[in-house]
Amino acid sequence: MSASTAQANQQVRAAARIVRRHAAAEKKRRDAQIKAEQQDARDEAIAPRAQRLPVLGRDGEIVRGARLERDGVVFIRRNPIKTMVARGRNKESPLLSKRHSDAADRLLVA
Repeated sequence: MSASTAQANQQVRAAARIVRRHAAAEKKRRDAQIKAEQQDARDEAIAPRAQRLPVLGRDGEIVRGARLERDGVVFIRRNPIKTMVARGRNKESPLLSKRHSDAADRLLVA
């Protein structure tokens, strides 16, 4: 076997490997999309999409957060006080702090 034939065989194998790699990546993307669509259908049966997703403004900023959040298999009603505490956690002067959240929890129990 000559050097040029061996080199041609290597190029053919490399091209076939690239084709297989691209096909596997495409299959993985397609499977992930199908899985996401199936999960969305299951979620839709539990809670409407309008309650699960946040409302966004024209600039992409969250105008109003989602009303429900996933907790394992089910959705629970999101606590807006805890959401505001989490958003203000890294700010210099947050609107609500952890003690506000604790007080709201105590009021909710009472």
